[in-house]
Amino acid sequence: MAVSAGIAGRKGVISIAGSSTGTDVETGTLRNYSISVTKELIDITNFDSSGWTENLDGRKAWSMTAESLHVSTNASLAALVNFFSSGSSHWVTISPTTSDTQEWAGAAIVTGYEVGAGSDNDPVLLNFSIQGVRALTFTS
Repeated sequence: MAVSAGIAGRKGVISIAGSSTGTDVETGTLRNYSISVTKELIDITNFDSSGWTENLDGRKAWSMTAESLHVSTNASLAALVNFFSSGSSHWVTISPTTSDTQEWAGAAIVTGYEVGAGSDNDPVLLNFSIQGVRALTFTS
């Protein structure tokens, strides 16, 4: 694969809505994000396993953390606080670029957020975490 096929990380977008057809609220001024997708294995090792561990495919899970600049005119902090306080799941869409050619999407709950800054020369940052409650889909 040619290096020119890489995606500039500076163009990522995370949107949160009440449902898959609801109005999105973009987190805005995104600095970084990380999606973690895991799978549990079901151990079926027994005396006939010849000394090897045997497993079956198990449950899958996903979560995400992100960091964005806090901009007082951006609706993202208010939306995240509301989504966190509601305790219900919301539709999350993560696109590595603004062209939306690839995206991950799924229902999730906002599990935490943090707002803070380091010093006089640091911007105020909004960090948040999301836990998937159903399947995460990928489209390209």
